[in-house]
Amino acid sequence: MTTLSRDQLPHGTRGLGIHTAGRSRVVLGCVLASASAVLLTLGFAPYDAWWLVWFAFVPMIVAQYRVLPAAWSGLGPAIGFGGFMEGYFGGDFFPGRAAWYMKILPLLVAVLIFVGSRRERARQERAGYRAWPLLAAMTWVVIDLVRAHVPVLATWGFSGYALYRQPWLIQPVRVVGIFGLDLLIMLVNYAFAMAAIAILDRRRMFETRVTIVPRHAARWCGGVLLLLAAWCAFGLSTPDRGEPIVRVAVLQPGVRPRELGSTREARDRAMLARLSDQTREAAARGARLVV
Repeated sequence: MTTLSRDQLPHGTRGLGIHTAGRSRVVLGCVLASASAVLLTLGFAPYDAWWLVWFAFVPMIVAQYRVLPAAWSGLGPAIGFGGFMEGYFGGDFFPGRAAWYMKILPLLVAVLIFVGSRRERARQERAGYRAWPLLAAMTWVVIDLVRAHVPVLATWGFSGYALYRQPWLIQPVRVVGIFGLDLLIMLVNYAFAMAAIAILDRRRMFETRVTIVPRHAARWCGGVLLLLAAWCAFGLSTPDRGEPIVRVAVLQPGVRPRELGSTREARDRAMLARLSDQTREAAARGARLVV
């Protein structure tokens, strides 16, 4: 039987094969990224499957760094995080008269992430993936630090928020802050993703210029698991001194000041009345501290 090498195939045939394979990888990568969006959504309120947050990013990361073609690798985090924001906010998160850019915020964020992460795969290939989990996790935390000072983006959707009902797991936050918890969560996700990609590379599931060395992935997984164990030990060792539990409420008027009146005095009175009503409602639901 006579066979032809890839280079001996007619040009049109090679192009068709590459195009078909590329399209399949785009579809599979988008499915994996969507799986991350679903897992992240389920990890947060009102579903509260908090344990999912420790590996919810893995499908998205695998899609970005192996499954998707390099030119479309930015689709992984764009779909994963943009889809999560859509699920996190839900259809009724913003009032009907909210600004248009707030209503399409998940789409705007997805576009920004796609543009900003298109070259990230090439950068990690040049670096050899050795410090990849730390560098990637730190990048996410730096983005969170920056957006915490942007009113439109604020502090919504920090990964550590999924653990708000697990007091035994969030005690170290008093030392390292919410950003320290976010860093740990992202380290665990990227270490697990590194292990998954190392397995794919060993089986040669996807073509890549630089493969991940299995022992490097094993070291990262072992290191982050030890760090996670130490984190949990700190939380479990924190004594319960029997302090009272205080229910806290945060009020947000949900209207624009100019919608409440034509003069500043009228707007102030209307806003005060609205906040007073919300304070009474919060108190009726058990709140003792209202912000």
